[in-house]
Order: sequence, then structure tokens, then C-alpha cells
Amino acid sequence: MYKKIFITIIIAILTSTTTYADFNLPKAIKAYNHNLDSNINGVIESSLVFITKLRFSYPEANFKESLEKIDTLLEDENNPTLHYKLFLTKIILSSNTNNLVLPVMPDQVGPTEFFIRISEMVFRNMEITRI
Repeated sequence: MYKKIFITIIIAILTSTTTYADFNLPKAIKAYNHNLDSNINGVIESSLVFITKLRFSYPEANFKESLEKIDTLLEDENNPTLHYKLFLTKIILSSNTNNLVLPVMPDQVGPTEFFIRISEMVFRNMEITRI
């Protein structure tokens, strides 16, 4: 129980009080990667959203550990919705995001809506590159 509260507090701190001046990217990635070990789907989904956003904002960052954790989760996950979100995150982390633009969306959009928009962007990009 305390671990769940602690993880929630870390997510809140990282997403609400961090300014660009004191932002520590490796520490943020490490925290989100830690949250991927959770047994709560909502914590995993939230972490996937923030990892994806970080990938767009910092394409040069090292997401190797994130990819490894996502690969492990993809092998073990039986929930089709979470599996799809993991797969989309893997596509973004494995892609050259210089060609992709994060869709404009409200800050308070939930993980499901976020990944619907990411999915649409990925498929649009596939159509463009196929032409």
C-alpha cells in the first residue's frame, strides 16, 4: 500500500513541480521505468504516456532501459489494451521522432485518448512513408 502511495507521489512531483531549470532527465526516465514494474495497469499506462512525451521532447535521450522493460511486459502482458499501449510506446521509442510531431492535445487527456492520438499519428506517418 505504501509503495503505491510513494509511486503516486513521485509521479505527481515529477509532473507538477519540476521546472525546466531543475529538470533531471535521466532521473525522470529512471522513475518512470521503475513504475513500469508496477502491478497496477494505471501506473504502467501513466508511465508510458510520460515516457512517450519525453521521447518527443528529448529525442537524443537514452531509452534503452525503457525499451527492455517494455519488451518484457509485452511478452508477459495478457491485457490487450495495455499490450497495445506498450506496443505503441515501443514504436515511438524505436522510431526516429524527428519525422514525427506529437499531436496537440490538452494536458489533462487520459492515457486512452493519448494513445488513440498517438496511434492515429503513427498510422498517418506509415501512409505518408508508403507513398
